Amino acid sequence: MPVDKGKTILLVEDDRQLGRALTEVLAAAGFVVLVEKNGEAALRTFESTDVDLLITDEELASLVAQKDTHALR
Repeated sequence: MPVDKGKTILLVEDDRQLGRALTEVLAAAGFVVLVEKNGEAALRTFESTDVDLLITDEELASLVAQKDTHALR
């Protein structure tokens, strides 16, 4: 499947090691990757940046969903 190079992914990951590994893989595939450690920081980045895709881990996703999903829409 072809990758649309230059698309921006916002990765919300509180595990530094996993975030680094995911960033390396996604960047190697041609994506611009922004990383935030929590939902509040991710929301600020989302509001100020043109993000094409948001990726969160399951635990953070539930926190983001509870607090910030309405703001992301």
